[in-house]
Amino acid sequence: MFKSARFKLTLWYFLTISFILLLFSALIYRAGSALLFENLSRLHLRLRSIELNANSPARMPKNMRDLGTEPFNLNSEEFLQDLGEAEHTLFLSLLFIDLGILSVSTFLAYLLAGRTLAPIEKSLKAQKRFTADAAHELRTPLTAIKTALEVNLADKKLTKTAAVSILQDNLKDIENLEKLSSELLQLSKVDHHLAMLNYQSIALDELLSELTSKFASLAKVKKIKIIGKANHDLIKTDYDKLLQILSIFLDNAIKYTPENGKINLSFVVEKRKTAFHVQDSGVGIKKEDLPMIFHRFYKIESSRNQKQTAGFGLGLAIASEIADLLNGDLSVTSQLGKGSTFTLRL
Repeated sequence: MFKSARFKLTLWYFLTISFILLLFSALIYRAGSALLFENLSRLHLRLRSIELNANSPARMPKNMRDLGTEPFNLNSEEFLQDLGEAEHTLFLSLLFIDLGILSVSTFLAYLLAGRTLAPIEKSLKAQKRFTADAAHELRTPLTAIKTALEVNLADKKLTKTAAVSILQDNLKDIENLEKLSSELLQLSKVDHHLAMLNYQSIALDELLSELTSKFASLAKVKKIKIIGKANHDLIKTDYDKLLQILSIFLDNAIKYTPENGKINLSFVVEKRKTAFHVQDSGVGIKKEDLPMIFHRFYKIESSRNQKQTAGFGLGLAIASEIADLLNGDLSVTSQLGKGSTFTLRL
């Protein structure tokens, strides 16, 4: 589809350039012909004047002795022949120049068409892949709910206790669907630049306090110790968006850190940038998986997922998109069995 569109776009570029080029060439030819007519007329008149006013034929240049002594006529065969040759030369010159310009412009138009369509093609492919992944993720819990209901409705000996257990499982699946829908909507807003930014002054130590308080109960359940370091440095950015990115980092850190583990948070100003480090003592990530973890729906099939932690592979993708909105850079370092460090620089 895009190959055909590229050729069509190239054709439109070619026709547009051809029209403009032919129009200018016609104007140049017309103006050039008029200028040639005027200059040749003056030249012939000057030559005739020299010939008629010459005192002696011997003093004339040899090429003027054969011009004759008849008055100059703009319709004379000699003048029309010279004019015709000059116009023919002008026409051929313009033709070769136009062909050269059209050849180069057609090649450049083909390249330009490719560059113009490349972001659209990339976006469409990403949209198709996103839609397919989203459909797959939605189908899994829906299938589980449907299967459980069908099997248990067919069971005539179903007890109240079993029915309650089934409903509780279905409720968990529905909660997962709700979470997935929320994350998909968040991604959609970021993709279409609908997420408005509200810049304000933020104190790093206050941000650290807010973040640790938010996840204190979750860390307490797993007996994970959160250690924070930040000064009262002020930065200007979107507080909610920044807190969302750091929340995704810290949530993952708690999720993949075993019990009695430790998480270090460090928010520091480095020259003209502010760095936010979230370091855990968890299971770590394989080196080959690191370039992919910010991709949508990407899930690592390793020891990092052995505990069947809940998630759809959208959290880091959302963090990456929001970081782009804030003109920030995300990076990650990790070592299997020793933990990972996620860093945001603004």
